[in-house]
Amino acid sequence: MSASHRNSGAGQHSRAILSKVDDSGPQQLVEVRGLSGQTIGEAVRAQHFGLTSHPPKGAEGVAMMLGGGADRVHALGLEHPQYRPRRLPEGATRLYDKDGNHVHIDNGTIRVQHASRILLKVGDNVTVTINGDTVTIDAPHIKLNGLVDING
Repeated sequence: MSASHRNSGAGQHSRAILSKVDDSGPQQLVEVRGLSGQTIGEAVRAQHFGLTSHPPKGAEGVAMMLGGGADRVHALGLEHPQYRPRRLPEGATRLYDKDGNHVHIDNGTIRVQHASRILLKVGDNVTVTINGDTVTIDAPHIKLNGLVDING
């Protein structure tokens, strides 16, 4: 084995602190600070299919330099410790943002929490809006089955 092959894994991983995000293209590009303040620009942020986010500055993760080259960097993780929900039960999932809004899935229940407004949209014709203490349903047909209590 040549010396270049033995050392090809050296320097491939580094702690990364997010400083900038470009979310305009087909892949999210980030600029991160590595060890000793080293700046790594235009790293591809690897994300899961079906879920994307725009992490806040200061989020922490790992920079992987593919083949050891700074020109092929992927950023993994980038979770901000200030905003990460804590003490989730085993098996629970939470989708969250920096403002405390979240969707929590656990134990057969889906809970949606937002500070001011929740909007549900189905197709082009049905919208349910929960805004403060008002629920508005816009639909071409609304059907209620069973006992309906209206107090007001």
